[in-house]
Amino acid sequence: MHELTHTEATILAQLLHHIRPDWTPNSLITILGNNRTTPSLAALTIAATTKAMDPTCKTPAPIFHPGNHWPPTTRHQIPTGPECPDHTGHRAHNCGPCTIDIELGDRPPHLHGKALHPHKRTPPPEGWRNNPTP
Repeated sequence: MHELTHTEATILAQLLHHIRPDWTPNSLITILGNNRTTPSLAALTIAATTKAMDPTCKTPAPIFHPGNHWPPTTRHQIPTGPECPDHTGHRAHNCGPCTIDIELGDRPPHLHGKALHPHKRTPPPEGWRNNPTP
């Protein structure tokens, strides 16, 4: 497994921004920082550029979902993404308790996998706080 560096995330974010101008470099760096463990930089680049070229993919979040956008040799090593800040042990992108909360009317749909209360927000990844983007 590869641990993505801030420099690699910045370069990849700039590349993806050129492919998808609506995906901002800062938001891309944030999502890459929250999903730093990847099978390899090459596999992540393939997965990310494939999703960036998919017009049905509206946000960069699905980059880290399992699927055919990952190279076949690394699909079994796909990172699981960040944990839901409100439900320990559940991945944010498919948090079951969040889905139930939404169905019960206890959580707005746009906060699926996100902190329901602002005071519970997850801080930036350690070591990335003071690194400015070029």
